Amino acid sequence: MDMHRRSSPRARILLVAALAYATLAGGCQRAAVEDRPPGPPAAVEVPEVAPADQPAPDDELQVPELAETGMDAILVAAPAEVPREMRPPTLTMAQSRQLREAIAPAQQGALAAAQRNLEALESDPSLRPYARHNRAVLIFAEGRQAAAERLWEEVLEEEPSYAAPLAALVTERLRQGDRAGARSLVARQMQRSEGAATVEAIQLFVLLDEGRYEDIIRQSRSILFRDELNMDVYVALAHANHALGRAELAGFIIEEGLSREPAQPALLLLRARMAEESGQRGEAIAALRRAIRADGNPLHPTLRLMLSRLLMEERQAEEAESVLRPLLALPRYPADTLLNLGAALRMQGRYDEALRFYDQANDRGADPQVLRFNLAVLHLEGDLPGLTRQARLERGIELLTAFIEGSPDLPETHPARDYLAEAATSLRLMTEVGGGRRGSQRPARPAADPFGGGESDPFGGDESDPFGGDESDPFGGDESDPFAD
Repeated sequence: MDMHRRSSPRARILLVAALAYATLAGGCQRAAVEDRPPGPPAAVEVPEVAPADQPAPDDELQVPELAETGMDAILVAAPAEVPREMRPPTLTMAQSRQLREAIAPAQQGALAAAQRNLEALESDPSLRPYARHNRAVLIFAEGRQAAAERLWEEVLEEEPSYAAPLAALVTERLRQGDRAGARSLVARQMQRSEGAATVEAIQLFVLLDEGRYEDIIRQSRSILFRDELNMDVYVALAHANHALGRAELAGFIIEEGLSREPAQPALLLLRARMAEESGQRGEAIAALRRAIRADGNPLHPTLRLMLSRLLMEERQAEEAESVLRPLLALPRYPADTLLNLGAALRMQGRYDEALRFYDQANDRGADPQVLRFNLAVLHLEGDLPGLTRQARLERGIELLTAFIEGSPDLPETHPARDYLAEAATSLRLMTEVGGGRRGSQRPARPAADPFGGGESDPFGGDESDPFGGDESDPFGGDESDPFAD
């Protein structure tokens, strides 16, 4: 990426004009949106639900984005009012390549090797903040949260205007429900950095968590005038307008952001969610594939979990399996990974393997309702060793009954009801005539995305990631991506 790249005057005017329109329109639309649930916050990404219609939030793995590993490798110029000694250094393309090569072992699960590589780069003053931030991400992924946070704090002391470590700390506070702590961190860094736009942009994610969407729009204008390529602003703005029901404007902001950073995972994740909401599943899949190819963070499962679900809905189980498998190389991964893998294997007729993954998901504390539904479908469809067809039908009926009774708000159209009726009919015929026709072989559809349609707060599920995702990172994905600075 050209480190001196700037947006065209026309694009900048269009974006500022759109922000002005959004501010004016906000007064007219406020009454209409007051009762909307909060939109998906970009500050936190959470894994997508497993293949069932019941949400299965999984906070077991919340990992910040690896910064400066792809198109985000070059930090944009810091705002002019920030003293030079407080500006994060700008990387050359060669230095960016060094950083990517150092992180590469983490993509195969070799976190310790990647940490050693990064530590070796810390002697280079230009690479030091990036290497230390990414080493903290890997430490966090190993479950050593306190050690990771200490390292992020050290980076922020040395580089007060570097947004990535601040975003990691802020989004972790938000994931824990500590908004006061998140605000305090931003206020401290605003003072240390003398009001750097990179730091002020992180405050937008606190506002997003609070549902203060109009405030985000107003504050974003002043940040963009000082730092027009700040991708955190684009992410927050797109989420805010999406939450306010301004899909066209949110889409415009996403495209403007992607024209500057084509591989920005948080924006691609939101594009995918919006495409699915509008019934364009193919476009959603294309956006997620693109994000996964470009995302340098293998520790961010949101994108893969959401893509696997969409692929299974399209009957592309083999690709869904290949998308999920890399997550198993990580020291920790969401239990939903095992549920989705089980579903993908079941759809391929690999029933024994599917059962093993469901057992592992149970051991890792997967949502019991999601697990019941998946196990029920497996028993109704698959030839499992040691079980007669009658025993499988009886077990499937038992699991489906428990699933339905444990889901008081289950829609009448949920496939579990059809499966239960068909299984009961098959069992009755079997017992009456000593056999009869087999039960339905129709596979269960993977679960609906909690972000499709209504705006349930994923702050707790892509895709999460603290760091969606998500659906994670943390901003993307979100994901969904926060640490792309």
